[in-house]
Amino acid sequence: MAASYATFDTAGKTPTFQDTHGDDIPMKKRESAFLKRVLPQQVDDVPVKWSRRTLLCTLIVVIICILAESWVMITEAELRAALVYVFSDDNWMVGAANSNFKVSTTYHAVFQASFVFWMFMTYDAIKYYNLVQVIACNFYIAGLFVYSLLQIVQIKRDTQEFTDADYPIVTGSFLASLVTLPCVIALYAPVFAYLTRRLHHDFGWRIFRIAGGNRTIDKAFMHYHIFLLFLKFSMFFLVGFTVIGLVLTQVSQHGIAIIAISIALAAFIAPLIGYLGVRRESATLMTLFMFCYLGLIAFVGERVWAGFTRNNGAMVETTKLDENGDTTVTTIKLDEFERAKIPFSMYAVVGILLLIGAMVWGGICWSNFGKGLKQTFEFDAARKNGEYVKPDEDLDC
Repeated sequence: MAASYATFDTAGKTPTFQDTHGDDIPMKKRESAFLKRVLPQQVDDVPVKWSRRTLLCTLIVVIICILAESWVMITEAELRAALVYVFSDDNWMVGAANSNFKVSTTYHAVFQASFVFWMFMTYDAIKYYNLVQVIACNFYIAGLFVYSLLQIVQIKRDTQEFTDADYPIVTGSFLASLVTLPCVIALYAPVFAYLTRRLHHDFGWRIFRIAGGNRTIDKAFMHYHIFLLFLKFSMFFLVGFTVIGLVLTQVSQHGIAIIAISIALAAFIAPLIGYLGVRRESATLMTLFMFCYLGLIAFVGERVWAGFTRNNGAMVETTKLDENGDTTVTTIKLDEFERAKIPFSMYAVVGILLLIGAMVWGGICWSNFGKGLKQTFEFDAARKNGEYVKPDEDLDC
């Protein structure tokens, strides 16, 4: 265990705890081992005040957004149950209700996952001083804001199929929870932009110290962080694309199991291979990574082709009375993919672009092998663990 000792400040009043990194922390405010692992800690002269404030503010906003989206899901579930109960004898109405809310539930699940991913990306960026990732989170917030507005339009259009225009369903707490999302995100966007600026000042100096002022290593660091950014975003969009595709397109039960297991392995193992390839400067791992991502691009293309060419949806028979009072049976097709093809296509396009971007920046990082980045990582890790010993200086030479 690393050695530590108590000391006093210049006034001789406040006992402090000095760890092997040289950080003086008041004894009364020492944190538990768990919190020290989870929360950002001061290293060298890089402060953590703004890092912790950013995490706290983002966590509060994410919790509010998840609660609002959860209330939307609960309200829609109650509405679907009420429609199925009231129109239990109408196959078309029951089928339409189940189809509509199956699509919207899928949207909500992916949207909630996007909030959790936002928190993860913010925490991960701060923990590893990834300024590029913090900046990217600002654009991600803008995307969440646009999606929250589209969600309001989509839900109002879906619910209007089951009610009269004079008696809207999207009112009260249901409407309030829908409106809360874009309002909270829009209010927090400039706050996060300001926090990004503060973190830029702290992280920039940290990276400069790690690189030792070497412009070549500093540039390699930037490309490495961009590469990690593409890996993480491509993983999230690939999983979201797969979920939407499996739920809303026609896939056999055997196919669902194979695709779900395969994509879960590929979405997590392939980025890990790329990460290890760059950190260890392994040409073998980078070659394997390139082939894995080519396979993922082919998978996305195949699922898009299957979604637009296969016979999706289900045929439902409904009975209606004509003008003479006779009963007629009408067969109607309920196509869930027809309503989901826009977000499905969006996830596919963004996913392919992210996969290509990861391959491009993987190649750039590959070209930086042997320029000192690996040794810089090893030095920084040793210094953090207290294993780095400063070489003796011969003042007589």
